[in-house]
Amino acid sequence: TEIFFITETNTYSVALHPKSIDSETIIINDFRAEKQEILKYETEDNYITTLSKITESVLKGGTPQGYKVKERPKKLKDLKDISVSYVNLYEGVLYSAHLLEVKNKTKEALILNPKEFIAYAKDSPKSISIYYDNEVNHLLPLGYAKVVIITKTKKETKDKKWKKN
Repeated sequence: TEIFFITETNTYSVALHPKSIDSETIIINDFRAEKQEILKYETEDNYITTLSKITESVLKGGTPQGYKVKERPKKLKDLKDISVSYVNLYEGVLYSAHLLEVKNKTKEALILNPKEFIAYAKDSPKSISIYYDNEVNHLLPLGYAKVVIITKTKKETKDKKWKKN
């Protein structure tokens, strides 16, 4: 027996072969629909607005629409004056966002240079944003700052290389 499931965008066929076994529940996940939703989120606005939306969502402690979050707590740098830790990876279809946390270990305010964080990105960054959580935009003594680095996803980079060959 064959059963057809028709959705708004696709038709699925399932062939059933009867056996004397206990009943089973089969779940069919359509990840293409999820990717299309994320792709719409990433492309519905202009480039700058899209990067801003992703950054804002991450800094507010949320997750960009449809993105998958991977917690990856790891100390990246531990110097006398600052320490840098990797917190989370947010994966979309076109872009990935990397959340870092920077701690000031001194009793003086610091100003961070976004260019210093290029080395932490696996690919060339599309955006680097630093959030100090204060009005003076300095990393206050013994304070924390968040850094969001947005890059192209690795999958997208591989797909483009494949298409060029």
